[in-house]
Amino acid sequence: MADGGDGHAAPRRGAARPRSGGGRVLRRVARPAAPEVAGLARADPEPHSDLTAGWGAGAVVLRCGVPRPAEDADARADGLDLAGVSWSFTRAPDGAARVTTTLRRAYVEVRLRGAFTHDAGPLADLAPAIRGSVPEGIAS
Repeated sequence: MADGGDGHAAPRRGAARPRSGGGRVLRRVARPAAPEVAGLARADPEPHSDLTAGWGAGAVVLRCGVPRPAEDADARADGLDLAGVSWSFTRAPDGAARVTTTLRRAYVEVRLRGAFTHDAGPLADLAPAIRGSVPEGIAS
């Protein structure tokens, strides 16, 4: 899964700075993120990056430093607040759920596939790492 499984290239080690937020803050999300999410073992996407993490061979993929989602500009966009983290929600062309943090100094995206496309459990499992690593605020 060289592209992170979603058609977007995974950020590479030593790659250009993430588009939103400081790289150091974002690495604190992906690096200590749970060894298990929703009962799935950690299985990071290839190529390896300090800004991505994965579980269940692509069922759950976290990417840090993604650009602001276009749907965040729409006040009618779907969203949820779960375990102290606000998320915007959209469906990717491949049917995966794409949820992205809102009201944080950097954007963190989680793609949920297969049995997890309608399951908030992985977001609840990842919320502590996000709350503890990415300060609240508006990303620039």
